[in-house]
Amino acid sequence: MELIFVKRSISYLVLAAMLLMGMASATYSAVSSVNSLDSENDYATETYWGSAPTSTNYAYVVADTGYRYLVGINATSVGTSPKLNIIAGTNPPAFRASLGNYALSLTANRTLWFGPLENARFLNSSGYYQFTTTNVTTAKMVILKVKR
Repeated sequence: MELIFVKRSISYLVLAAMLLMGMASATYSAVSSVNSLDSENDYATETYWGSAPTSTNYAYVVADTGYRYLVGINATSVGTSPKLNIIAGTNPPAFRASLGNYALSLTANRTLWFGPLENARFLNSSGYYQFTTTNVTTAKMVILKVKR
């Protein structure tokens, strides 16, 4: 089962890399869907940050437990020690939320991947995964939603 997931994920990662090219702005907004894949995992999501979310502005995606979520981010304008922060969820449902937020260190103009996101750590009580950035001015993030 995991081998099938890996094989299918490779094609989605290639698609996601192609999606990480443009920019627009967002403050606290849902990540919107792009239905451009044509298999049973026909779903990818992306958001553009012309002004990346700060500690008080969040980007979020609604989680569906039938899927796994992978996060890709390309920060194009950064300050000192830039990070993507994946916000710890609430207990319940995230019984491992006490581990805290996850801060993924970023490098300008490089795409980094994280995932799959763990419900037990990152899912909040509203059923969302939430993201902010530290010292990032512009970035583009893509979230791959892959059927379990």
